[in-house]
Amino acid sequence: MTDQTLQISDSVLKPAVQNLMDVSAASLKGLEKMAHLQMKIARNAVQHGADCAKALSTAKGPQDLAKLQASWINFSMESLTSLSSAACGIGIETAKAWSKVSESQMSELGQRVHNAIEQFAKYAPAGSESGVALARSAWTVAGQAYETASKATRQAIAAAERNVESVEKTSLNLVKSA
Repeated sequence: MTDQTLQISDSVLKPAVQNLMDVSAASLKGLEKMAHLQMKIARNAVQHGADCAKALSTAKGPQDLAKLQASWINFSMESLTSLSSAACGIGIETAKAWSKVSESQMSELGQRVHNAIEQFAKYAPAGSESGVALARSAWTVAGQAYETASKATRQAIAAAERNVESVEKTSLNLVKSA
């Protein structure tokens, strides 16, 4: 292998390893948040169950039992809403991290392809100007298509965030009013 080949390999390998590490870190962070969330929900459920058991032992009539049942249903609905909302939030956060890595990779790829086309244009034989122009045009169109898709992805993530917030507020309001 030549020194130039090693340099190219290093220039390709290092960013790829870094991107893999970034995606892995974002994924593990999401998993860690999910585990903490599940432990919190479980701890709250056990505590609420113990509180209900204590209240059940002191219940004096059907009205007290109905209040306990309503309390348990409200707690269950609030927990479910909270869990769902937080899980969606964690998923959205992880998707943002993955999207950031993807955009970084595509930016690097775009620059490399652009440099390759320009290098080819510099040393292309006479009469190949139309081929070079076609390659430049095709790459420009591909870049625009990627940018459109990337923008749509960012908009979808933002819309998902807004929807999760809206559903959470509505659900909590419904639970409180019940």
